[in-house]
Amino acid sequence: MINLSVLERKFGLMVIQKGFTTKDQLTKAFDEQKLRAEQGKSFFVADILVEAKAITEEQKKAILATQRELKEFMEAQEKGSGALSSEEQKKSTLSTQGKPVVASQAQKKPPDPEEKVFQKKIILSTQRESVATPQKQKPATESEEKVFQQKTVLSTKSELKKPSDIQKKDHQPDKQIGPEGYELIEEDIDEGTPDVDGAKSVQNGSGFELAVTQDRMKAYIYPIDDNPSGVSLDSIKGLIAMEGLKIGIVKDDIINQYLMSKPNKGSLCKVARGIPVDLGRQTEIRCHFETNPFKVATIHDDGSIDFKNRGEIPWSKAQDLLAELIPGTDGKQGKDVYGYPIDPPPPDMVSLSCGKGVKKSEDGLKFFAEADGRPELSPNGTISVTETLPISGDIGIETGHIIFPGHVQVKGSVQDGYRVKAKTLRADEINNAEIETEGEIIVNKGIIGAKIYTDGPVRARHIRNTSIDALGDVIIEREVYESHIETNGTLNIDRGTVMDSRISAMKGITAAEIGSTASNPCTLIIGIDNRLEKQITVKNLNISEKEKEREAKSKLLDELKDKPDMLETRIGELAQEQDNVTVKQRSLKETLKSLQKANDRINIIKVLTIMKAINVKLEKMQKDIDDLLKEQEQTEATIAGYNDEIAKLTKEISELQDDIKSMLELSKIRNVSSWVKVTENIYDRTSIRGRNASLVVKGTLTRVVIQETKNPTEGAEPSWLMSVSNL
Repeated sequence: MINLSVLERKFGLMVIQKGFTTKDQLTKAFDEQKLRAEQGKSFFVADILVEAKAITEEQKKAILATQRELKEFMEAQEKGSGALSSEEQKKSTLSTQGKPVVASQAQKKPPDPEEKVFQKKIILSTQRESVATPQKQKPATESEEKVFQQKTVLSTKSELKKPSDIQKKDHQPDKQIGPEGYELIEEDIDEGTPDVDGAKSVQNGSGFELAVTQDRMKAYIYPIDDNPSGVSLDSIKGLIAMEGLKIGIVKDDIINQYLMSKPNKGSLCKVARGIPVDLGRQTEIRCHFETNPFKVATIHDDGSIDFKNRGEIPWSKAQDLLAELIPGTDGKQGKDVYGYPIDPPPPDMVSLSCGKGVKKSEDGLKFFAEADGRPELSPNGTISVTETLPISGDIGIETGHIIFPGHVQVKGSVQDGYRVKAKTLRADEINNAEIETEGEIIVNKGIIGAKIYTDGPVRARHIRNTSIDALGDVIIEREVYESHIETNGTLNIDRGTVMDSRISAMKGITAAEIGSTASNPCTLIIGIDNRLEKQITVKNLNISEKEKEREAKSKLLDELKDKPDMLETRIGELAQEQDNVTVKQRSLKETLKSLQKANDRINIIKVLTIMKAINVKLEKMQKDIDDLLKEQEQTEATIAGYNDEIAKLTKEISELQDDIKSMLELSKIRNVSSWVKVTENIYDRTSIRGRNASLVVKGTLTRVVIQETKNPTEGAEPSWLMSVSNL
């Protein structure tokens, strides 16, 4: 006969294991089922869970597909082929007192493969101790956790602690209170059906067979035929002894419960388990820098996501701790079920070696940077520090922006929309990117649509639609087109052409051709320190802002300068008035004394009334004087503050003016000879400007040098000329 209680509890455990509902919801469902049974109404717990929307109909069907007996029973009830009486319903919600029942009781043949994941032994135990096994001696290792999952044992509420007692006394959060007040005690069991293929099997005529797994770490018993009878505990223990099992033998109660459940041929009971090997702790390499610095994107405070910003590249300073070795511990022997020792595997060989720019401590466990640079841990365990950041492909979506204090070497290109800030940069090409470096920028091919700012030189094959601000020389092989270049060095394109561009080169320009008959004319500026000019411009703007601020403070000061005297006058007037009222107050006091001696009550009241009004007036006058004194103090403090700010602004303006004067003097001292040298043609309308003179080319000039010279005629105007001479 089908035991509906076991089947329904098995259904409940599967629902929880699959994560379809919670244990609390399952308990409530069983409580509701019991309540309805007492009212003479029969409901399956699965239907109650669906009705309460704790699970879906699809989830119910998915689990019933693995529980053929319960599914068939429920279908039979729906067709009316078998009515579930109130008594049967109660049996499905109440436990059998003191009688162990195993889920496999209801099985008539081995489980389907689909059931392997859900298969659990559900045992109603009368003793808490019946689930104790040698496995509690130490936790399983990670590898063993893959082989084992948890056994669920149900013990009756009447025979074990109440749920409230468990919560109050044991404080063990891993214990779960199941339906009808049963305590779920969890032990390790095999995942699904244990794999005994290839296991060593022995028999002793008891009708049961003992199987020891190939790794000799587990042993199981199972009946040779269905529905064995008359098998005693001693027979099973004799079978275990005959095979010589010594380690991890389960307690007699476990075997008794299994035998009383009348297991069929497909039901196995684990009777022994070996002691797993303790692998120990492996030696660990602990890096104090990010070994994989690139993240997917950066999320800003406003919630926006920047996929081009993938994080900072690590940079260490000299003497920084880069990494350390944390020594591991040796493993410990295990034992198989026969008691034979199992040696732990040898520990992994973990080593860390010093590369360039790294030194290690005397004990060989700590690794320090010898110089500033980028720390890196190679796959072979070598840690090094280098100033160079090699990028095998492009700077783009794979790398994000590159902000790096050292040298950046890119085999590919710097792609559209990305930024690079580094000490130096080498790349194959730059496209619509922003570049800032302290030193040289070398590009194998072209720079297109970029913004370049560098304190070093720039080299490229061609430049188009690009802005360059450089302190060093700008050397181009073929073409500068539609670009704006400012350099404190030279622009050298002696084999190429400059077209439709604005070039400012302090030390001069050398080109094969400048302009063309069809393009817009070029503007050329020579002999001018561009950075210095910009610095002077910024300082002049700063002076202008400070002068405006000083003027505003001065205006406020003018508005306040007479206020302290006005307040002083008003304070004096109030003080004089206060003195007069005080004299009157003293006179009334004398009058009051006389009236009190004469006991002139009517006039005493009149005098007291007048004195009260005088006291009120004196208090108000004192408050007004105090307020005026406070206002006078605040005004004088404000005036003093304005005077200090004006003095500070005046000093800052003077310092800025001195800086500009020094810059101009330095510029005169550093006055360099500069020119425009053309080895082929310079075309019509090209504008050339120097420090003191300028020229607009008329027609086409061939092979010429153009430079500023003093007017040879003394006293003549202009005093400087832009002279043109042949090469």
